[in-house]
Amino acid sequence: MAHTWEATDWPKISWLYTQLVRLAPSPAVSINLAVAQIMSGDLEAAQDTLDQITPPTRSTAPAGLALARAELDIRLKHSSKADAIGHLKTALNAPQSQPVQAYLTKRIAQLEAESLS
Repeated sequence: MAHTWEATDWPKISWLYTQLVRLAPSPAVSINLAVAQIMSGDLEAAQDTLDQITPPTRSTAPAGLALARAELDIRLKHSSKADAIGHLKTALNAPQSQPVQAYLTKRIAQLEAESLS
């Protein structure tokens, strides 16, 4: 177990989620795999993983999927902050706890401010 965020072994977590996807595939497991891939810097694999998750409609996409897509957009050089903001707003419109709503609102404001500068 990592004692700090920086000490987290994201490649190992990614590998573990890869195994879990094989044993018990689900959208939630795939989203967690994509997050681990993003955090370990494997952005292409994360994009492939997220692209394989197909919710019935964009409006019913799980908040976790929208959050993962936002984080991927932020880290990809060819994506715009507007795309990330759109995904964060999608997540914000889903039922969320108060702390998550506060985080999403703050993150959207940060990205909008960065877009203006």
